[in-house]
Amino acid sequence: MLASLERFFKQAFLDSDRLVAAASLATIYHFAAENAEPVKRWSSEIVQYVSSGSSKSICQYLALGILFLSRQSDRVSLMKIFQQVPMNSNSCTLVLFLRMYSFLIQLKPAIPG
Repeated sequence: MLASLERFFKQAFLDSDRLVAAASLATIYHFAAENAEPVKRWSSEIVQYVSSGSSKSICQYLALGILFLSRQSDRVSLMKIFQQVPMNSNSCTLVLFLRMYSFLIQLKPAIPG
């Protein structure tokens, strides 16, 4: 049953209609809190929304939130996400970007010294 749900979600967030994609990304955001493994498998497709630079799309904001949830324990991965976010993003995405950056600054350094 989980495999069919995963296939349905992946098909929905890759849909050409932005409203369908945004609804599925919002659902995946809540789904990621309990089942992180399928979200990690979809990360390459989700990164496309982050790096697309579509300033009118809420999908970019939701995709960035999903990537942050799935990778918040990995500093190197977060730094790679920061490099992919275009600066012409919508305001919601930029605010989330700044919140993520402040989270990363507050973490203890990986190498003491």
